[in-house]
Amino acid sequence: MNKTITISREYGSGGREIGRMLAERLDIPFYDRKMVEMAAAEAGLSVDVVRKKEERRPGTFDYSNYLLNCGDPIVDRIFFAQSGVIRRLAEQGPCVIVGRCADYVLRDHPQCLNLFIHAPIELRVRRVAERMGCSAEEAKEAATTADKNRAAYHWHYARATWGRASNHHLCIDSSIGYEETAETIMQLIRLTDKI
Repeated sequence: MNKTITISREYGSGGREIGRMLAERLDIPFYDRKMVEMAAAEAGLSVDVVRKKEERRPGTFDYSNYLLNCGDPIVDRIFFAQSGVIRRLAEQGPCVIVGRCADYVLRDHPQCLNLFIHAPIELRVRRVAERMGCSAEEAKEAATTADKNRAAYHWHYARATWGRASNHHLCIDSSIGYEETAETIMQLIRLTDKI
């Protein structure tokens, strides 16, 4: 397998877990939260700042500081740092990268497989509530907010609609089960490796 796999996902759809399964099955590196540390080092920022600001579209306050000559908005610095890290990781060899507009950043990469993982909101709410130990209402609010942030972030940097099928090689509903989703993706990988 010589492909870099990018995974965009709805909050609570299991994209991270499925990405980890793929990386293990393919015996290739997996990058998700580790990207925070790498981007922080690249941008010269603390890990806490990157964690709070990543995958968020710059707001009015971010750009007002820029106009006041306080430097580039932190969210832009984080995006550009993460983009540089993503490109370097893809150049080093096959890997799985979750989120962070990686599908857009690697749009010209010749060996990239872009996936979008989604699931019905009821299932995502249940998964989020179990994971966070919160009510269904709180879980739905968390999922809705995260998805809105991801969509705005993707639009701001990629000028493309987040989750749109035409931006991905495969969009898949993880409600069939994590193992089944990972195996379906593995079948696609096997087929495309023969081309």
